[in-house]
Amino acid sequence: MRRFVIQIAAIFWLFAGVMLLRAGINHLRIAYDAEPEAWWKVAVAVVFGIFLGLVKGRDVLAKSALRNKRRISKLPAPVRPWQFYTPTFFCVLAFMIGLGQLLKLLASTGHTARLIVGGVDCGIGGALFLSAFAYWFSKAFAPPNPWVKEPAPVKTGKIGVILANLGTPTAPTPRAVARFLREFLSDPRVIEVPKVIWVVILNLFIVPYRRFTSASLYKRVFTEEGSPLLVIGRRQVKDLQSRLGEDITVRLGMRYGNPSIAGAMADLKSLGCDRVLVVPAYPQYSGTTSASIYDAGYQAASRYRMVPALRFAAPYPTDPGYIKALAETYKKAIKDFDCEHLLFSYHSIPITYAERGDPYATQCVQTTKAVVQALGLHRGEWSHCYQSVFGLDPWLGPQTDSVLKKLADKGVKRVAVICPGFLVDCLETIDEIGEVSRDLFLAEGGEELKLIPCLNDDPTWVAALADIIENECLGWRTPAAIEAGQETNSSEALEVSEQPANPIREVVCQE
Repeated sequence: MRRFVIQIAAIFWLFAGVMLLRAGINHLRIAYDAEPEAWWKVAVAVVFGIFLGLVKGRDVLAKSALRNKRRISKLPAPVRPWQFYTPTFFCVLAFMIGLGQLLKLLASTGHTARLIVGGVDCGIGGALFLSAFAYWFSKAFAPPNPWVKEPAPVKTGKIGVILANLGTPTAPTPRAVARFLREFLSDPRVIEVPKVIWVVILNLFIVPYRRFTSASLYKRVFTEEGSPLLVIGRRQVKDLQSRLGEDITVRLGMRYGNPSIAGAMADLKSLGCDRVLVVPAYPQYSGTTSASIYDAGYQAASRYRMVPALRFAAPYPTDPGYIKALAETYKKAIKDFDCEHLLFSYHSIPITYAERGDPYATQCVQTTKAVVQALGLHRGEWSHCYQSVFGLDPWLGPQTDSVLKKLADKGVKRVAVICPGFLVDCLETIDEIGEVSRDLFLAEGGEELKLIPCLNDDPTWVAALADIIENECLGWRTPAAIEAGQETNSSEALEVSEQPANPIREVVCQE
């Protein structure tokens, strides 16, 4: 609603600017027709109008527009009409309108007055144009040094860590989900479609429909504490903080929504951290996930005059601690479950992304084979597949649901599904696999589908994640701090068997 009101105000100002420009040009034309040899008077009037309207108008109207835009975005709902603009703006606008009317009356006394009125009308019209465009192109009106004001920099050597994940709506409501979807699906890293086309599709077709369907799905996974992704993420940060010690400060940052990566960066900066490590919660690299977090990290750091030293944790698809945590989580989950077949289900991406160089498919296969090796599984006891596909373009496959159907047709009754690409349980694991895929498998003749929980805040995984952070911070920490902390995991990465020649097309899938 607030965004809509801002757009209406900008359109109104644009319309008023057009009318004033039209009136001003008409006055100037009449004056010039009456006295063509005095063209210099017209030029002087235009310059005067530009000086009055454009120069002062930018300072008064355009800046007022930007200020009110920020005010409106911070106002709690519902927004009242009298909260839209500051009183100063109304006074200035009333003065300029009154000045225009006064000059209009004087125009009837002679041609010179018409020149003045024409110049002023053109100037005010230009100012209204600027103020209208200030809404839509606010970056063009931003000051040349937009960095956040901060105290004199003091080198502390303190390290900050941002544990970055995808994000979640603030509430399972259509309005909150629409806001989240619009931010998420507007990321060019996620959707590689020309912006002019995608803006129309997103706002006219996808968000209006999916905000209701997705909100109903989020209601099924939200708890009294909130979103599982956010609740468990906060527990991860708490456990990591206690394990890493006081010389490393850990904060949670979401790529979309809150708490944001920018907010986490601001918090770390306020605590004196001049070195920041961003750890994407994605073991397998993809441009749609890890690269998007890199973008957000760079953007958040660039807001400051003293930019902190910035690092990003590398992908860890075969990290020994990560593989060990996956294997132990699986063993715990099936302790009382007679598992006949294990599915490794990863979030899919369009095949075109992988063909352009995205290493996601290769790293997913590496993780699967490393876990298979750690569990000692044999051929025919496991499958590699992908989930969460939407749209008409071909995505990485085979799809999880299609593999479940084939297993049911072959007489497999009890299946376990593990999602190594998700470090925290969320909508895609709890609902999509734990409910939707489970119902499909039972409908096809299966007896039970066991969802293996994500690593979440499991102590084994928290210890492995702490080791990853320690290794990434080497060179930043003093020798005393390293000795005081826990020993880093220096064991070599697990050996994995030879990968397919083309993991994009030749996906490892055991039937």
